[in-house]
Amino acid sequence: MNLRRLYEARKIELENRNGLLVGAREKNLYHGTSEVSCSSIMKSNFNRNFAGQNATVYGHGTYFAVNASYSAQPTYAVPAADGTQLMFVARVLTGYYTQGQGDMRTPPVRVAPDLYDSVVDNIQNPSMFVVFHDCQAYPDYLITFK
Repeated sequence: MNLRRLYEARKIELENRNGLLVGAREKNLYHGTSEVSCSSIMKSNFNRNFAGQNATVYGHGTYFAVNASYSAQPTYAVPAADGTQLMFVARVLTGYYTQGQGDMRTPPVRVAPDLYDSVVDNIQNPSMFVVFHDCQAYPDYLITFK
């Protein structure tokens, strides 16, 4: 099954579970990457098994920033030999979210048996979202910059 179909199936699942009030809460967010990781993401999607390469302050998931300037930092958009950097604009299903913690491998329970859909750095004004389900994000656009 292709990445977009998996993403759309997850979106429908969240919309059905969360109802009209919250739904899937699809957002366009940013994810800086390296040349090596870029082709893997385009082929196999974001993979939370690689969580922790740049820190796991809010949990062991895949991190997406609200602001492109954050993801454009060389720590995340690792410069290639020619100085080129890469960053994805991703569709991310944030749904219900709560405060993240470094030891989380899954989001906490919201209302048993349902878990939160994502975690954030700041509940009142999130600037970072973390998802723990690989199909909950879709790499929509790739930005190349210097």
